[in-house]
Amino acid sequence: MTLLASFLLLIYLAFIGLLLSQIYKGNTAYILLYIICFLPFYSIFQVIVFNAFENPILVNSIKYSKDFVFYSSFILFLFGNKSSFIKKTFSFAMIAGIAAIGYSAISGFLEGYLPEYFGPEGKIADLPSVVEIIGGIKNIFTSVDVEQL
Repeated sequence: MTLLASFLLLIYLAFIGLLLSQIYKGNTAYILLYIICFLPFYSIFQVIVFNAFENPILVNSIKYSKDFVFYSSFILFLFGNKSSFIKKTFSFAMIAGIAAIGYSAISGFLEGYLPEYFGPEGKIADLPSVVEIIGGIKNIFTSVDVEQL
């Protein structure tokens, strides 16, 4: 397991290095490549690394490297060129990057604010679904007896 985790960390570091160098050169399509190639396996990758090394600092560095990629590419997109932000044309990769930054910010906020639900041992299944919430609201309004009002 340690050998697999070490190999995955080496591949991840090489991938991040290539990705950041291309993003800093202005190729925003690599943000989309990062979203497609890494984010679906992000939590599994963290679990493998944690089970192999049992080092939370290493797992947190993986988490912060993801945030660093998104935030640095976003800042570079905003302030990296001499053209105005309003006059910029948005590519699909940049829109996907901005959406990923928004998702990262929202999930980070939820994980920090409600760790018992969104944290590593979260009980997200205990939260009511949207259908249950709407059904509860409907029951409140239908249970009122109009004749008594």
